[in-house]
Amino acid sequence: MSLNVCEQRSNMILRANEIFEIERKHRFLTVRFKAPQRVLTTSAMFGGERTDLLQILNCQTCEANAHHERAKSLHLLSLQAMHDEACLEAKCESATTALLGTAANMDYAAVQEAEYEDAKVTAIVTAGVQGNAVRTGDAATWHEGEKGYLPVHAVPGTINIIVLFHQSLSSAALARAVVTLTEAKSRALQDLAIPSRYSTGLATGTGTDQFAIAAPFSETPRFHWTGQHAKLGELVGAAVHKAVLEALRWQNGLEPSITRRLSHALGRYGVKQDQLSAQLSAQASNEEERKFLLESLAMIEHDPKVSAVAYAIASVLDRELAGVFPHESALESVRHQCALLSTHLSAKPERLCDYLRLLEPLDGQVAAQLSHAIILGWRDKWN
Repeated sequence: MSLNVCEQRSNMILRANEIFEIERKHRFLTVRFKAPQRVLTTSAMFGGERTDLLQILNCQTCEANAHHERAKSLHLLSLQAMHDEACLEAKCESATTALLGTAANMDYAAVQEAEYEDAKVTAIVTAGVQGNAVRTGDAATWHEGEKGYLPVHAVPGTINIIVLFHQSLSSAALARAVVTLTEAKSRALQDLAIPSRYSTGLATGTGTDQFAIAAPFSETPRFHWTGQHAKLGELVGAAVHKAVLEALRWQNGLEPSITRRLSHALGRYGVKQDQLSAQLSAQASNEEERKFLLESLAMIEHDPKVSAVAYAIASVLDRELAGVFPHESALESVRHQCALLSTHLSAKPERLCDYLRLLEPLDGQVAAQLSHAIILGWRDKWN
């Protein structure tokens, strides 16, 4: 078999029609246009709105973890040099390509479509959130100085979203689609309760998210609005939401059942699995109970009743930070949730007042209070 034949067979056409073709090859996913397009992108070299682009290139620039030398070498390149290098390797014309970069694997790209009557949308997403998921307004780690971005700090995690319209749009509708796709992305992160890596809040995106939107060019566009009250906006939201969830499932193994863990619900407030293990060990009454609790920790973490209390506590703490509850009221509410957990586990609701009294000395220590609530409930369940 010749090299050219092998190369051709390594390519995969994900979608193809009279408007565009989506091809995945190794580290690259390329959208090639078959007709003039109105394109809006965050591409560093050819960003903004343009009508002269022939393709969008989504490129894996490095691996998500431990690829420090590669990341360092990329930061030493100018934006033009980085753009040209990626286009050369992908065999795309540099001057007509909008480039998006990411550490996400192109094999995990998710493609979702939604349509209604003559309106149709195709969303393509690559995504990773384990390195730099961030909540809007969190403290930033980079600053664009006169000589570039400082400090140079490579962090894995990017959500790249490409939205392709099958009908022509006005410039206003194209711009409004940015709002809609961003809200759809944030909705997916909220569904999975993705924590910010820089604060105790829930993430709304990552610090390096990018997008590209394209629609067939026309002087008399078919659609003029892509907000949520318009059917076309609904299609954008639905396709992007599903594609972000799918991409995160492939890239990071994230799906709703995984997020049921106690440590996922409260990890952003410091309740990690190792902390839970330490608390259970410290509060166990003897070695037999300690061993039993530690070996049962995985089951404890996924117990629906435990998870429900964990998310309730997280919600209380979130509202306290937002200024909804006074600190003392939040402490009392957290203790009540923990006592309720003890009654769930023991099946002895008549013991609620006893649990509240026993848990009060641990007010303000979320991990310790949760662990003690679990121990109290389990002791009464089996004794």
